[in-house]
Amino acid sequence: MQNPYWVNLQRFGDRTALIDGATGEKLTYRALAEATEGVAQHLGDHEKGLVLALCDTTLHGAVAFIAALASNHAVFLVSPRTSVDELMMLVARFQPSLLVGPSAVIGELAPNTPKSLEFAGDMVVARPPSRSTKLHPDLRLLLSTSGSSGSAKAVRLSERNICVSAWQVASALGVEPSHRALLTLPLSYTFGLSVLSSHLLCGASVVLENRSILQRSVWEACTHHTPTTMAGVAFTLEMLMKIGFGDNPASSITTLTHSGDALSPELLSWLCSLSPRIRTIRMYGMTEATSRISVLPSGELDQSPGLVGYAVPLSDITISADHEVIVSGPNIMMGYANGWLDLARGDDLGGVLHTGDMGLVDDRGRLYLTGRKSRFVKIMGARLSLDLLEERLAAAVPTIVTADRDIVTVTIERGFGGSMNDHLDKACRALRLPRHVFKIVEVDSLARNPSGKLSRRGLSDQ
Repeated sequence: MQNPYWVNLQRFGDRTALIDGATGEKLTYRALAEATEGVAQHLGDHEKGLVLALCDTTLHGAVAFIAALASNHAVFLVSPRTSVDELMMLVARFQPSLLVGPSAVIGELAPNTPKSLEFAGDMVVARPPSRSTKLHPDLRLLLSTSGSSGSAKAVRLSERNICVSAWQVASALGVEPSHRALLTLPLSYTFGLSVLSSHLLCGASVVLENRSILQRSVWEACTHHTPTTMAGVAFTLEMLMKIGFGDNPASSITTLTHSGDALSPELLSWLCSLSPRIRTIRMYGMTEATSRISVLPSGELDQSPGLVGYAVPLSDITISADHEVIVSGPNIMMGYANGWLDLARGDDLGGVLHTGDMGLVDDRGRLYLTGRKSRFVKIMGARLSLDLLEERLAAAVPTIVTADRDIVTVTIERGFGGSMNDHLDKACRALRLPRHVFKIVEVDSLARNPSGKLSRRGLSDQ
């Protein structure tokens, strides 16, 4: 495996590396190397510590993150849109020795005066009071797993994990120097970070876009920056469908990549209709696997919602006796961390990940996902997959399905109750379950995490 991409930036010289979609500012690989080196010097060459890096999907956010990696510290990458209360909780739990982020946010977290970071716009660095924390020598990156499952812990990743994963994604997707990705996902989301890493590894370029894709200005900028690929979760693709993305023959984007959640039948049908002018590549991944686990080539995209493709290079997928998906390979995390004491831990998993997802592998070696292991419940003696029910109902109305004892709760946004009643009646007949075991709850809006995925964690606040 070659050296980390962040120490090899100079080799691509004057090729364009990063473009800020909002400002139009560009950095060549040579300029990116100089900028990250300058920022890394501000972070100091002291004993290895933890940098809490609050980096959004902008050119300066990307520079600050890459510089933090280049400084040889371990980096906890977090969205700067995280609430101050949550950030203070992370500081207390993980005891970072450095804080990097926008001046307004860092100013609220750090008691001392933040220092400006040359080359990184409004980004500043500060040193909060912290414990003397011992870090494992292999630890390089922490990413939060507080996504749709409702958990809130960090994944510990090594330099090898990061480098292998970047290569796996680049290899599986065939990333070439001529490719240019439009990145609208958060950098702190493993899918978004994989786009940045895989493209910088290959000398390709990335348009960093922090604005909503519903803004006309985003697409006006794309006519100048000419991205060729775009990554998104289902919510991203739903927005593209609504704004008539596929109706623009002048669009430079010829490839969409999807991961993170299930596709509704309507959305899957729309994506198939875009072919061959715009191809769609479906993927399956987890933060615990650093990024991607499987990739389905665009030519095999069909109407099967659970089909997510073949294992990425250097990884193996097996199915246990109880149908759990097990992944092995050098991209598998070192383990979890709930606080600063866990940062000294080594590799707890030995390269084997029990994903908690249920699935099967067909005779062609393709993985199908059927639900979450922890999302099967027994209702009146019948085994029910909450994921499959949620997928069926969400085809009509955005839905979150949960269960408590013998009651299944279907949470939807206000105003869709009548429509959901009809769809739920049909589901009850298909499942042979009485209607009284289902309860519909309407809320003003369903919570989503920064990547756009529906979040069960947010239900507790509604």
